[in-house]
Amino acid sequence: MNPFKPLIQHCEDFYGKILSIKDPINNFYLKLRLSKANA
Repeated sequence: MNPFKPLIQHCEDFYGKILSIKDPINNFYLKLRLSKANA
C-alpha cells in the first residue's frame, strides 16, 4: 500500500480541474488579444 497514491490521485484531480477552468479563460484571452490587434 503506497501512502502517496491517494495524494497523487488528488493532485491529478485538482490539476485537471485547474486545466479545465484555465482552458476557456485562455481561449477568451486569445480572442480578446486578436480582436484588439485587428481593431
